[in-house]
Amino acid sequence: MGNAHLSSFFAKFESDDLGLGLPPMLKPTTDGKKEWKYLDGLDFELMGYFLSCHLVVEHYMTVFLRAHFPELDWESKEAKMTFGQRAALLTKWGANSAYPHDPVPVIKHLNSLRNRFGHRLDYTPSEDDMLPFLHYLQSIEQGEELKGMSLKEMLHLATWGCCASLALAVGELAHEAQAQQEPTDGAAQ
Repeated sequence: MGNAHLSSFFAKFESDDLGLGLPPMLKPTTDGKKEWKYLDGLDFELMGYFLSCHLVVEHYMTVFLRAHFPELDWESKEAKMTFGQRAALLTKWGANSAYPHDPVPVIKHLNSLRNRFGHRLDYTPSEDDMLPFLHYLQSIEQGEELKGMSLKEMLHLATWGCCASLALAVGELAHEAQAQQEPTDGAAQ
């Protein structure tokens, strides 16, 4: 494809008000004709916030897993784990934790929604997609004030809850490690 074709591509959309939107996507071709799928109405703010929440939860997961599994070589390039693999390691902790508000199911759900956002630009979460966030938040905060929350509000609170749970667990692991290193009463001095 030469520059002339590229110029005609841009000329085709020059008359449209492109604003800061994305270029249209090609639909499957039929009879050799190109059909465009315009990406109007994308909520870039929500998408960006959602991806940012995913990244901050991943950070807390990494800190927790490094503290919980110090024997693993976390710096090795061969040992890099996906978010899903890290969440799978959390599963054992979540099921056996003393926390009444297990964040692992909502963390896994966050990842599945991130995958939908990552592979479908026009994805919009449904009410059913929000149920795991709502259930997690209801396990923490009883009350009707959760109903009617926006996706962003639920995501905000669920992210804070997940990160707080992981941070508390890291603190407990550090406390346990310190207690194991301290001499007990009656030990030889």
